[in-house]
Amino acid sequence: MFLISCVSTKPQEETKDYEIVSTEESFPYIDCKMSYPQFLDQSLSKLNSGIKSFAEKEYKMYKDEAKTEFTDPRNPAPRKYSYELTALDVGKAKSMRSVILKTESYTGGAHYSQTLKSFNFDSSTEKEISVTAATGMSLKEISAEARKLLVSQGLDSGMVMEGTGPYEKNFSNFTISEKTVTIYFEPYQVASYADGIRKVTITRK
Repeated sequence: MFLISCVSTKPQEETKDYEIVSTEESFPYIDCKMSYPQFLDQSLSKLNSGIKSFAEKEYKMYKDEAKTEFTDPRNPAPRKYSYELTALDVGKAKSMRSVILKTESYTGGAHYSQTLKSFNFDSSTEKEISVTAATGMSLKEISAEARKLLVSQGLDSGMVMEGTGPYEKNFSNFTISEKTVTIYFEPYQVASYADGIRKVTITRK
């Protein structure tokens, strides 16, 4: 027995330029939820397609994996999976829009796994925006500022140094606003799992 619901709800606040598309399903082998934004502006159709494609692909992957394990006759005590994908933040700055998605999943073990995926798009160029373009800073400058801000949060300086080297992959999860860029770090990148997802906000140049 399972329950499926698919809901598309328009935002209640007039300032929002997107709607949230939601899906929820429950099976003997997995409970899963998914909600992600879709922008109303037709010039953002490429961004919408990227978000939708990623979300639905991840969602299906976890469902299929859970079903395979649950129905495997070699597995006498299959675990029940859990999966949830949500929008952690939605950003806006002139022609730029950004979304960061958080995936929280359980496939066994001591705790849930949390991963992030961001989309940063400029409708005027129809291209993705890099963190250096978004901030107006070099990777070395971003690295130095992120390290200072994270250490000021009381995090272990060794983990912070290791996870904030001046490489684009270390700052790939971010959202944009008119004056700032917020960079997010997954558990274990700059801190322990118990410290959760960490973030720093940098003023754009």
